[in-house]
Amino acid sequence: MITLQEILGGYVIPAMIVLVGIKLSHRFIPEKRAAFLYAGIAILAFALGFGQLQGWPGWFPNDSTQWILHAAILSFLVALFTRPRWWLWLTRLLLSGGLIVLLLKPIMQYDWTTRASIGWITTFTALMLLQMGLLDHLDRKVESSRLLFLLILISGATSLTLGLSGSVTLAKTAGLPATMLATAWILSLVGPQSASTYLWIPFAVTVINGLWLSGHYYAELNATNALLLLSAVPMAWLGLWCKLETRPAWLRLILHALLPAIPLGIAFVRALLQFLHNETNAYY
Repeated sequence: MITLQEILGGYVIPAMIVLVGIKLSHRFIPEKRAAFLYAGIAILAFALGFGQLQGWPGWFPNDSTQWILHAAILSFLVALFTRPRWWLWLTRLLLSGGLIVLLLKPIMQYDWTTRASIGWITTFTALMLLQMGLLDHLDRKVESSRLLFLLILISGATSLTLGLSGSVTLAKTAGLPATMLATAWILSLVGPQSASTYLWIPFAVTVINGLWLSGHYYAELNATNALLLLSAVPMAWLGLWCKLETRPAWLRLILHALLPAIPLGIAFVRALLQFLHNETNAYY
C-alpha cells in the first residue's frame, strides 16, 4: 500500500526539511523575518512530499484533488500577511472558495444545478472560515504545542479514516501534513515556543478540508464521518472553557486533546466497521 520510496520522499525528507528550517529560523533569523523562512521551508517540504505521494500535478492538474497542492502553497502566503484584518479574511475567503470550486468542478458540471452549486460552495467556504477563526482564537489562548497537537490529531485521524474509506492515495496525502506538524510539535516541546505557529492554521484547514471533500465526493467517506472529523475544531474550542491553567503542561495537553479526540475516534471506528463489513470496495 505504501512503498519505501514514498515513506522516504513523502514523509522523512519533508520532516527533515521542516526540522532544519525551524532550527535555522530560531537560531539565525530575526523574529520579524523568521515567518518568511518558516513559510518557505514548509512550502518546500509539502511540495516535495506531495510530488512523491501523488506525482507532480503541473500548473493545471488533470485530477481535481491535486489542486490541494496549489492551495496549500497559497495558504502559507496568505498567512504571512495578517494586516489589515479585512485583507487577511478576504484572502482566506478567496483561498477557501477557490479551492472548493476547483475541487468540485466536475460535480458542479454534471450533478448539481447552479443554485445547488452556489449553496454548497457558500456552505463549505463558511465552514472553512469558521475553522480558521476558531483556530485563531485557540492560537491566542493556548501554547503553540497544544495547537500543533490538535492539528496532528485531526490530520492523523483524517489519514486513517480516509484509508478505510476507499482512498489510499488521499490517506497517504493526509499523512504528509501530520508528519510536518508532528515535527514542528516535537521542536516546540524541546525548544522555544514558536511565534510562527499561526502559519500552520490556513495550511491545515485548507489541506484537511480539501481531503475531506475529495474523500466524500470522489471516494467513500460518508457524510456522517466527514461531519465528525469536521467537529474536532469546534470541540477543541469548547475545551477552552475548561479551567486548566493551574494544571501541569502535560496534563493540559492531554485534557485539551480529549474533546476533539471523541468525534475523531468515532469517525475512525465507524470507517473501520464499514471496512470490515465490506461496505468500502472502491479504492482511489
